[in-house]
Amino acid sequence: MTEPQEIPINPNIVRMVALLQENGFKTCDSGDGKTHAAGCDRDYGYVSMTTAPENLLAESHRLVRVLEAVGIKIYDMNPNDLPCIQASYDPVNQGALIDLMFITDDLLPPA
Repeated sequence: MTEPQEIPINPNIVRMVALLQENGFKTCDSGDGKTHAAGCDRDYGYVSMTTAPENLLAESHRLVRVLEAVGIKIYDMNPNDLPCIQASYDPVNQGALIDLMFITDDLLPPA
């Protein structure tokens, strides 16, 4: 049996992933919407994070505050490709996921 290969983080989402990890978010998937290093990469920038189910709402609200602190406005789910968040819970595996969408390093202040 072969070991799964680790795919490097897409170049235009590295800083966003680092910001989220530095603020205690547990990232599990990301993509910049252009690189498509993995078959499951989306056509828009995103970062997915896991959390304990009982923390789903609080962590989703905290994510909004962290992003607003660096100047990124979060919008409701919309058809205009504006930064937004969706939080979900899977009762079968009891997993909670926070999905930050339509976001890349381009939205962050210069390094």
